[in-house]
Amino acid sequence: MRKNLLITLLLILPFIVSAQDDAVVLKDFYEKARTFPSSFVLNEHVNIMQVNKDNDSFEMIAINDQMQVVWRTELKGYAIAGAKFKNKILAVASTDYSAVKSNNNTYKGYLLDPLTGKILTERVLYDGAADYMIDPSVFTGDGDFFKLAIRRNGMERKLHIVIPIVSLLTPSYAKQYNETKSLDVIDFNEQLEAVNKFSPEINGGDFISWKCNNLGDLFIGWFNGTSLDFVKYKAGKNSPAGKISSEATFKKESKDLSPQGYIYIEPAKKAGDVLYYSLMYKNPSNKEMGLGVGKLDFSDGKKQFVTEVFSKNHIKSLEKAFVPANKKMDKPDLKEAKNLGIRGIREDNGRLVIALTATRFVDNWGEESSTLLNGYDGELNLKFQQFIPSGYTFPHRLLPSSYHFSNNKLSVVTNDKRGQVTVFATYAVLDLTSGQWDKMIWLSKKKISNSEFAGGESVLWYGNNFIVPYLDTRTGITNVKYDITLQRNSL
Repeated sequence: MRKNLLITLLLILPFIVSAQDDAVVLKDFYEKARTFPSSFVLNEHVNIMQVNKDNDSFEMIAINDQMQVVWRTELKGYAIAGAKFKNKILAVASTDYSAVKSNNNTYKGYLLDPLTGKILTERVLYDGAADYMIDPSVFTGDGDFFKLAIRRNGMERKLHIVIPIVSLLTPSYAKQYNETKSLDVIDFNEQLEAVNKFSPEINGGDFISWKCNNLGDLFIGWFNGTSLDFVKYKAGKNSPAGKISSEATFKKESKDLSPQGYIYIEPAKKAGDVLYYSLMYKNPSNKEMGLGVGKLDFSDGKKQFVTEVFSKNHIKSLEKAFVPANKKMDKPDLKEAKNLGIRGIREDNGRLVIALTATRFVDNWGEESSTLLNGYDGELNLKFQQFIPSGYTFPHRLLPSSYHFSNNKLSVVTNDKRGQVTVFATYAVLDLTSGQWDKMIWLSKKKISNSEFAGGESVLWYGNNFIVPYLDTRTGITNVKYDITLQRNSL
């Protein structure tokens, strides 16, 4: 009897804690998408979703806040990025893709009319040699510029090469991937014509990442084993505007481990000379995991760095101090400290937020812990630490989350698993001024199957509501595809 009662309670619990049972659902919005969709905000009433239809074509879809399709445009290529650019819609795609060799080294750009989706301009942006793999990055800031950055790594484009993250963790592939053969940065005008091109200097160490602020300034990070080196290129300039090195107080666990997996950089959007960075490291003396957060000011060379050691006692004290915004939800659990990593770093209006989770793969199942959000002011003073007490295990992958900043609030959609099969989306709103939760609920799964999960990269954010795409996995003989259902929720 008790067992039956417990099962009944577990089944109805999601509906008890959810305040969104009136959510509107659009089933079968998209069938057999080749990859996870992505999206970006056009304005408070319209978002743009980008979906790879197959290996040869993709779609740009304008969706309004009533969950209506305003327009959809099919384009040739394999999409890698979409964004606003000069009051138009920019799409960038490789001209060829295969599951074995990934993107080719030729990239095409499209500009679309934001009202109709009509193609205004299309042009080949970059046509590189086919000998090595390249990593393209698209930067547009808040839509005022378009910069294409190309890193050519040491992985040869041979038939046996594959690109999934798991393969990059193997020693042979990671060593090739860490090698940087060349760097190219190209600025484009509103006709997608190249107006400036340069090749940044290659540092002797491992490439970390490159990012742009909203002014178009480019920052590049390198890890040299004993130091972290950061270089700034001012918008429109081809020579470094400054370089700052910071001592590395840790050692890389393996010479084949890519620093892109544990070191992250984030420029301040508006403060043109400020760069933040964060990293997870193992303390050489006691083997405890630590979080390091740094701030660099290229105007005067000032450096700041703070650390937090995640011992077992510290983790327990954080979990114990958590005040739930919804008492029906689970208690937070960071799992094992050795698996802690950075899942995101964002700066907004002088505030820095870093998301931490513990992740691992066991018998081909991805596992992720609760999310810990660390909030800092512009001087790296820790202002709050808050948990999203979700977590899950899921076959073959880690699930995406969405972080949206607006009006001094941080809205988050992340995945949470209840029982063996049901995956729920947790929706939470954090007040960045007070550091307290305004809201935290499970979204309704009415009319959505138990196994469908929230596609974090593609959550659509509007002025008064948001739309969550839920993905249902279709496993084929040669690849995986996704059916997409939309759910509209109030903020």
